[in-house]
Amino acid sequence: MDSSMLNEIFERLKIYFNVKTNKELAVAMRQNESTLNTWKNRNSIPYEKLFEISQREHLSLDWILTGVKSDNNVQHNKELESSPLKQEILLLMEYAPEKMLLKIRDRLNEIKKITEGI
Repeated sequence: MDSSMLNEIFERLKIYFNVKTNKELAVAMRQNESTLNTWKNRNSIPYEKLFEISQREHLSLDWILTGVKSDNNVQHNKELESSPLKQEILLLMEYAPEKMLLKIRDRLNEIKKITEGI
């Protein structure tokens, strides 16, 4: 893997996790900062780690690796429409303070931009 591809992966993950530093990214990825630095120095990141993140965070592995949105997200959205989570979201919208809803909206918009490759 070349260094520019590795840096792009790290930048996408920084945006997704809403972090700025490698130290913060390491925490979000559940890794030691020294491990992240080793990956950067070697221009290599274990695909198993990226797969773990994609599964844990419900992110497309294609998006993590390339920045391209996957069709799997469409299927995930269809499943969400019929899930109990939809009811919980509606309750949140009804009872949560406006300030909290605005923060949630802003964070969701950031995630949307990331997954759309903007």
